[in-house]
Amino acid sequence: HSSDVTTRQTSGDGGGNRTTWNATTAQYIADQHAKAEQAMKHADFTQVLVILSPLLGKYPNDAVGHILMAKAMMGQGEWRSAYRETTKSCQIDDRHPQAHMLAGVLAERFGDLATARRHYERASELDPASLQSTLYLANICLKLKDWTNADLYALRVLRLDPSKAIAYAITAQTAASQGQTGRAIEQWRKALIHTKPGSPQYLPYTLQYVMLLRRKGVKGRKEALNVLLSLPQGLRDGRR
Repeated sequence: HSSDVTTRQTSGDGGGNRTTWNATTAQYIADQHAKAEQAMKHADFTQVLVILSPLLGKYPNDAVGHILMAKAMMGQGEWRSAYRETTKSCQIDDRHPQAHMLAGVLAERFGDLATARRHYERASELDPASLQSTLYLANICLKLKDWTNADLYALRVLRLDPSKAIAYAITAQTAASQGQTGRAIEQWRKALIHTKPGSPQYLPYTLQYVMLLRRKGVKGRKEALNVLLSLPQGLRDGRR
């Protein structure tokens, strides 16, 4: 369908062949995307595939279509297929932060932390104000034991949202890993301030905090005991 599209070659940014459609085709593709997104809202992933498979067969350079296809496949637990779709989207057009985020999540799922990091970095580069990509980048650096960058990215998250408990938790872990016990204690304390007692993270965060407090001698052990005694009864029972 050469009358539908014009393709221009790009260089220098890994974008590959980007496709520009005429107005009629572009509107048709947008309409199909809208139908797929509507089906996605109802978790009707089979219908999403029914809509997108013929669309991508006809317009394989539809980068957004591959992103939507990847989401549907993730909804069905088809992780490898979803990863292939995100990779295709990034190859077609390297400018979609969502494609890089999904590719990063899937690469991380398969244990390819270095590739996940590259995708998160690109997503963060494309959307510097994104809390999610910066947080995922901080966490992947933590897993890679890149303490310095994990700390830097977590601090960037906290500049965007000072109430983000998980970012305090990351800075606490980077500090502890570098022998900065005092800073680690302070960051765990802040993480707990911003974590609801009923949340799944509250008890693990508390135990990390208490473990470090106990290193401070008699005074620290007393403080640790007080922290444990202040836990809601249900959490104290669960700890036993």
